[in-house]
Amino acid sequence: MAERELPTPQATISVILARFGTRGFNERETVSLFGAHSIGITHCTFFEDRLYNFSGTGKPDLELDTGFQQELKTKCPFSASAPSPSSGQSIPASD
Repeated sequence: MAERELPTPQATISVILARFGTRGFNERETVSLFGAHSIGITHCTFFEDRLYNFSGTGKPDLELDTGFQQELKTKCPFSASAPSPSSGQSIPASD
């Protein structure tokens, strides 16, 4: 049941804040929770659509900070020959 109420890995920050806001979390609490949960490694496949083809537009998610977006693109480069830009690659969480 809880899985149905959690945002997907592809959810934007607006969706995440709204979803947790309905449960009484403020922005600071939501960001703290997500930051603590995300420490470690994440796979490029969880967010590559936000870097290269957000919502089928062929463009990145406009909610992503431009500098952070460029940093992620260096760690998860697009490859036209692969079915997904970086299948199987993982990147460590930044300090």
